[in-house]
Amino acid sequence: MKNMNFELDKEEFENLMKLVYWGNWMANANKLNDKIDQYESLKSKIFAKAQEVGLDEYVEKIGDTVQETEKFREKTDVNKIHDEYDEDTFWGELVDRLAMKEFTEKYSKQKIEDMSMKERIEKSEEFFEKYEQEIRNNGLDNITVSKK
Repeated sequence: MKNMNFELDKEEFENLMKLVYWGNWMANANKLNDKIDQYESLKSKIFAKAQEVGLDEYVEKIGDTVQETEKFREKTDVNKIHDEYDEDTFWGELVDRLAMKEFTEKYSKQKIEDMSMKERIEKSEEFFEKYEQEIRNNGLDNITVSKK
């Protein structure tokens, strides 16, 4: 395969760094010792070019890799967008899991498996709407955990 060359201005390169940072974070954030090396390596390779466009304050060499600096996280919007993503994901997952828990309690797993996809969607919709409304209006205020 031929080498690929393209030109980016400083702002475009910063945006590329952010995309690579988020992509690598998505792939590796929850991994301790089994990080996906190809993403770590690609991130390091791209971040190593930051100096060429005047973004050297955003990177530092640690051993054989080039990593983002705290300044990168502070001066760009990577943390803000990451936090927004986490917030949206949390509420969406909470609604989905509570709705599916109640849906499964009302209908047995076997009955749900026997339903057509259309019937499943129609019958589960009330639970999703219920929890979306509750979370929208009250957040976690009315959510409790009880022992059976």
